[in-house]
Amino acid sequence: MESWTPDAGEDRDADPGYWRSSVLLMTPQEMNFGQLDGEPEQKHKKAKTVLAWARECIDSDVLQEIERSQAEDIKQAWRDAAEAELTQRKIEQFAEDPPDKLDGWQRLDAGHDAVEVAYVADNHGTPSVAAVFEGADGDLEAHEFTLEAWDENDGNPREARLNRYCVTT
Repeated sequence: MESWTPDAGEDRDADPGYWRSSVLLMTPQEMNFGQLDGEPEQKHKKAKTVLAWARECIDSDVLQEIERSQAEDIKQAWRDAAEAELTQRKIEQFAEDPPDKLDGWQRLDAGHDAVEVAYVADNHGTPSVAAVFEGADGDLEAHEFTLEAWDENDGNPREARLNRYCVTT
């Protein structure tokens, strides 16, 4: 919209003019067909600006592109929501019944009350334990420990020195 204002029959250097001042009042969200904000008089001025700009700058090709873009945005939002739901279901399924093996990791009987589930594997050449456990504050945490640090602390994740934070997928 800002590039349109100098061509709207106004002398930009001497006076920014009606359209330019109206465009400068608008936020990027308002310019992108969002809800107009402000006092009623200011909203009216912004609405007139949008209509004047649309009358001069939007033709059927632009409208079709806007429709196509909005349809694609809606499809992507549905795909994202479906993916989030699938991920949530997988998380819930894992929480209910953790598998014995997971991507090369073997489930480990942790033997500590705070541990919800733990897995052991050789991770990049280091025997490691990845555990989900209840932290001191009561929240669930996920961390990786070397098997040595895990064993030295009798499988207590609150005491064992961390190797690294677990990467989630």
